[in-house]
Amino acid sequence: MTQDDTRTPEEQEEEARSLLPGYAFGITTEEETRQVEALLAQHPELRAELADYRRLSEAMLAATPPQEPPEGALDRLMQAIAEPDAGTAAPEKPDSLWRQIMTPSWRVSPALVAVALVVWLGVVVALAVQINMLRNERSRLLAERQEQDMALALMRASDVRWIKMNDPQEPEASPAFAWLIYSPGERAGVILTNNFPPLDESMAYQLWVAEDGNPISLGLFRVNPDGSGAYIFELPDDITRYERMGITPEPAGGSAGPTAPPVVRLDLERFQS
Repeated sequence: MTQDDTRTPEEQEEEARSLLPGYAFGITTEEETRQVEALLAQHPELRAELADYRRLSEAMLAATPPQEPPEGALDRLMQAIAEPDAGTAAPEKPDSLWRQIMTPSWRVSPALVAVALVVWLGVVVALAVQINMLRNERSRLLAERQEQDMALALMRASDVRWIKMNDPQEPEASPAFAWLIYSPGERAGVILTNNFPPLDESMAYQLWVAEDGNPISLGLFRVNPDGSGAYIFELPDDITRYERMGITPEPAGGSAGPTAPPVVRLDLERFQS
């Protein structure tokens, strides 16, 4: 302990009690945390009060984004923190935010404490959301780059094949078609769609292959409003193992098997060599 050495046990206990809200909000220092935990060990009945503060913390974190504090509230709070009473001894090391706000000799009103907590929690939540969004965006961009590299490698392969996929019922009449781009021996390929019927947000296109008559999903994708699109897929095995490939409209979450007629379909056995 530092400045607390000169305090009576009663004063130390009172200060530890004042740290309970900060402890619940997770903004106490290691020293303050030890003080609170020692107090809780001596007075188990305070755990109910701590539980109330924690429920308040969770409610504030789950609440809507904080609104702007009343005009001048933050200025008054900062002034209260920056201008302690003349008789207050200088601490041996900088105090935590919670100790600065809650030191009784500085007489900060509970309303200002509430404002400070709301603003602080709002900043923490906003930063966490921004960091998570940046991480997700970085992962998405990396995945897109890997897919683009894979597609370019396939298209540049010396043995690359382009095979047209048509409507199995009306191959000449239907405007919808797709290109299958693959390289023999590779477990990946590219689908380029053209003139596919538009789907609403509740639907997506699902790519299938059939092995021994059993459908295997290769994933979901969407197309542009004009029906064009590109989808890079990976296969569990070499493409020569599969008999057919098709694309069907399915619920956005995907289906265990095709539930609608295929927009395009291809008999893969015709092209195996």
